[in-house]
Amino acid sequence: MEIFSLANGEFLKGNFSKAIDLLVSLLGANPDGSTGQTENNKDELFLSHVHEKLGLIYQKLDLFQKALEHFIKALEIRFKTCSKGHEDVISVRINISEVKISLAQFDQAEKELLEIASILHHHNKENEEIYARLLTALGLIYIKKGKFEQGIEVLTQALNIMKEKHKEESPESIRVFLRLGKAYYCRAQYEDSRSYLIKAENLVYKCLGKDHYEMVFINNDFGILHYELAEYKQATEIFEKNLKLAKRHFGENHSS
Repeated sequence: MEIFSLANGEFLKGNFSKAIDLLVSLLGANPDGSTGQTENNKDELFLSHVHEKLGLIYQKLDLFQKALEHFIKALEIRFKTCSKGHEDVISVRINISEVKISLAQFDQAEKELLEIASILHHHNKENEEIYARLLTALGLIYIKKGKFEQGIEVLTQALNIMKEKHKEESPESIRVFLRLGKAYYCRAQYEDSRSYLIKAENLVYKCLGKDHYEMVFINNDFGILHYELAEYKQATEIFEKNLKLAKRHFGENHSS
């Protein structure tokens, strides 16, 4: 558990290579995800958390196939020990859907998220944080499909859930602000877009620090917004600064 905590700390700081090395060491003789050396369900569930964390890191690094492999291994373990409505199962399924969105598999991801929504509805979890996560993913699909009104509607619903749970200053809220900013940008409502990007930036500064890797995505959207508004000097300054931050956290070949 101590190594896992260290790995999570490195992940949160954006030290992805260190986090990967620590997590892989926890898989030990079973890097393929098999659980032959585990003694009980508790051990297997711990392995699933290792695989999920590796999936999240590879997702951040745009290594989507590797991310999928680890998420699927985590899900296989959790299906053995948890019901399909358990939050640990739902969490990984949402992660898998997010990867499929990144791979432009929008229809498949939307179908899976709506299936998950039905499960959460059955378990009366429509006002829980896990449902907000689902809505955040669904909102991105609608934006990608050009359904901006629907995207704004479900993202606003996600934000309201976070506020009700007093989680409006969580990493999930950062993601919601970013996606709302993108939706309004796509509708050419640039001041609304700027407003949500500022909210995301302020939240990162407050909770994570100005050099956190989340700033790479926020700066990128700020740069695009300035460029669209013909504010080329500001856009250039942001992109040049952001390039250094992106290389530091993600390396040379990241999409950011």
